[in-house]
Amino acid sequence: MWYQRLPHYPAARPDLLNRFIRDALAPGVDPAEGHRACARYLMEDRLPLIIAPVRLIGATADRFALPDLGRLRARLTSARHVDATVIEGGTVSLMEQKPVEVAVVVRQLLADLAAVPRSA
Repeated sequence: MWYQRLPHYPAARPDLLNRFIRDALAPGVDPAEGHRACARYLMEDRLPLIIAPVRLIGATADRFALPDLGRLRARLTSARHVDATVIEGGTVSLMEQKPVEVAVVVRQLLADLAAVPRSA
């Protein structure tokens, strides 16, 4: 499992892959269930129902999710505003790998939302 996932994690951060493996091998955990759950959920059908502003966050080295960023954006047809940010060098472990960069993007979204006048 470690070698199978190794190409998708940052080379300089074996701690991230080690943490995933530790969590995946915990008693009672089926590491493939998360993938199966994602496959079962038809997110594409729900995207047009979103009306809130959206900021999509991608990672340049995430070959699984990054290719879908444009398709997700295109399906958010009812969202008041849709933005996308791609973080350079991020991998499948983006949230753990680059928490400061992710936090900057999220804080900017919150600041942007706070600056928008609320309608009655």
